[in-house]
Amino acid sequence: MKSENEGKSIFRLSKLSLISLLVAMVLVVRFLTRIVTGPVIPGDGNAARTAVLIIGKGLLPQFGSCTIINFVAGILISILMPSKEGMLTFVKYLTTGVMLDLLYFVVKDYPRKPVLAGIAGTIASLTKLATQMITIHFVLGISWNVLFVGMGLLSLSHSFFGFIFGYGAALIFIQIEARFKYLLQNQKT
Repeated sequence: MKSENEGKSIFRLSKLSLISLLVAMVLVVRFLTRIVTGPVIPGDGNAARTAVLIIGKGLLPQFGSCTIINFVAGILISILMPSKEGMLTFVKYLTTGVMLDLLYFVVKDYPRKPVLAGIAGTIASLTKLATQMITIHFVLGISWNVLFVGMGLLSLSHSFFGFIFGYGAALIFIQIEARFKYLLQNQKT
């Protein structure tokens, strides 16, 4: 006899396996965007990682799934691919995951609606940018005026890539859902 909460836990083996796969995809996307574009185009790497999270949110609709994925990915990237930002990388990943979870709480099923997924990607990318700017202000003591001068182009770039990758992630998720409908239905029960 199944209990009422048996299928809803995020810590089932199948869901933990899917979380591990999504963390690995986030790591691979981070690595590939560093190779392909490097630091030349601001916002593209974050938007690509956000696309993986939007697909993951469609596959794991439980509250906190994006936060867990980005928590683990942030720790691994801080350790395996150290950068000059240090633990700021972890903080940026964590806030992006929290924002996507909160957006799913407010707007249900945005991974199934491309325009809403594009908007979610934009908001997640801008959240990462805001986290970065706030952290730079408080850690390095750089004035808000100096930070806001550079925000215009960065926010446009983050918004553009966030929307494009979010929109694309929704289209990919719709295809995944159509192909694997039976497996996804069994996962929800």
